[in-house]
Amino acid sequence: GGGSEPQPNKVRIIRSRVICPYLTSCLLPHRRGEQVDRAVTGAQANGYFSKPDPSKAGLLIYGTDAMRIALKRQDVIAALVGSQGQEEMRVTRIPAGELRKEKALLLDAVKAIGFFYGPRVAFVEDANSFVDDTIINALNQWKEGDAQIIITAGNLKKTSKTLKAFEAHENAFAA
Repeated sequence: GGGSEPQPNKVRIIRSRVICPYLTSCLLPHRRGEQVDRAVTGAQANGYFSKPDPSKAGLLIYGTDAMRIALKRQDVIAALVGSQGQEEMRVTRIPAGELRKEKALLLDAVKAIGFFYGPRVAFVEDANSFVDDTIINALNQWKEGDAQIIITAGNLKKTSKTLKAFEAHENAFAA
């Protein structure tokens, strides 16, 4: 034996390229020895939006173009739950304003057991710094079989707690 699992935010170097240990189809050019944060960009993001991994904890989609974010969010949710997902109540939509007032909404949606078979999504719309701790708590308590957490947000600063949590989480992505 002798091999060990890659450590979070560490990378393996193969032929002067770095491979993210969590996104196996992801070849990212970096300098030797650099660490990679787990933000997904460009072609990787488009590939993930069209074929998301239902075993992952979640995805944070953020940026300045609200229409593009909404379209990408629709793509991801449709790819996860299929065309009948909304009708089968496998998607829980939570506006950030409601989450701010009722902090248990997200974790309840993530842990809920659905009536219909198939993947479930807990979707937080227009997240902001007022709901950072609630989102991070739900992300940290996520277990396989729970609903995938999809978060949309406007333009986040690099110091955003939610952005940092998604980039650092071993089973979630930010795009």
